[in-house]
Amino acid sequence: EELCSVTCADVSPAWDFFTVRDAKTEAGNRDVPIHSDLLETIQRLHRNSKDGFLIPSTARNNHGKRSDPLGKRFGRLKEEMGHGPELVFHSIRKTVATVLENAGVAEGVAADILGHEKTTITYGLYSGGTSMENKAKAIENLKYRWEG
Repeated sequence: EELCSVTCADVSPAWDFFTVRDAKTEAGNRDVPIHSDLLETIQRLHRNSKDGFLIPSTARNNHGKRSDPLGKRFGRLKEEMGHGPELVFHSIRKTVATVLENAGVAEGVAADILGHEKTTITYGLYSGGTSMENKAKAIENLKYRWEG
């Protein structure tokens, strides 16, 4: 839902990050670097937006959940590809965490990217958070390729 709620205005003028607002937790409200491989897609989505949101949605429910139709579409697509119930839309988030960990990205940096609370006194209470430069370096560890 966080991604589906990002508006075109939430994308920085320099095209280097987008802002997540109104997340479930305080830590969920954050600036997320735009991966270099996704920049062109983000710019296209921004340019083609018809309603001010970055990701188009056909949602028409009472709860304002813009991600519902996309989640259902994801479910149908993964079933058509032969994946079972263990693979869910949230699996993408789990994969990002795993890739960041295996790339040696510090847990605090990954937490700031994923919008998780930091529970230590040093980073959770006293730190001002990871710099955008360090988050951008970390996010570049993700590799996007289609093996269809």
